[in-house]
Amino acid sequence: MSDTSQDNLPLVERLKRGGSPFRQYQDLFVGSRSFWRLIAYDAIFGWSGVIPGALGYFLRKKLYPRMLRHVGSGDLFGRNMTIRSPGRISLGDNVAFDDGTVLDAKGEAGEGICIGSNVWVGRNTILTSFNGRIRIGDHVSIGPFCTLNSHSFIDIGSNVSISPYCSIQPGSKDISDTETALLQKPRTSKGNRIGDNVWIGAGVVLLDGVEIGNDVVVGAGAVVTKSISSNTIAVGIPAKVIKTR
Repeated sequence: MSDTSQDNLPLVERLKRGGSPFRQYQDLFVGSRSFWRLIAYDAIFGWSGVIPGALGYFLRKKLYPRMLRHVGSGDLFGRNMTIRSPGRISLGDNVAFDDGTVLDAKGEAGEGICIGSNVWVGRNTILTSFNGRIRIGDHVSIGPFCTLNSHSFIDIGSNVSISPYCSIQPGSKDISDTETALLQKPRTSKGNRIGDNVWIGAGVVLLDGVEIGNDVVVGAGAVVTKSISSNTIAVGIPAKVIKTR
């Protein structure tokens, strides 16, 4: 199969068919088959991404907007970030990423990653929107070591605080069929939605399809298996509403 016909295939199918490491690198990391965009990707993210201190912040602030779909004013990029398919990532104003964060928007479907203004993303937090979307509103804080992995959608409102070590990974598989290996089963995903003015405590897990309303507090360590209505406080495993606000 020629490179031209390969370009028209979905990313997953292209990877299954193999191909050169060069092409796979372009698909997985750069998000483009353009040779010049590959050169710019390696030069900008590979070089300036590891420079420490004020010089590193300055260079990343000047260079990263050349690769991302949109970057607002006042955005800051920490050291040793991993950014994949930067052309599918949009940022508002005053967005700050701590060291070691991951923004992975690979794929062709969905919107990629869209982050509003006045947002903080903590150290080593991972945002992945593989063939889906992650939308984050304004005035949002996401603590360190969180994982947001979207195969459909993750929508987060404004004025939301997500504490460290939280997991939002909308996706599931049919486990009733024991004849087919779990890894070979197709993934299903209903998505997750979080409203405005929400506080999610440390270590919370949101299962697929869960929605959290406005003005909600979710206690630390909760496993949210069902949607939570607005103006409530929920705790426990599984999470249950214990009072209204």
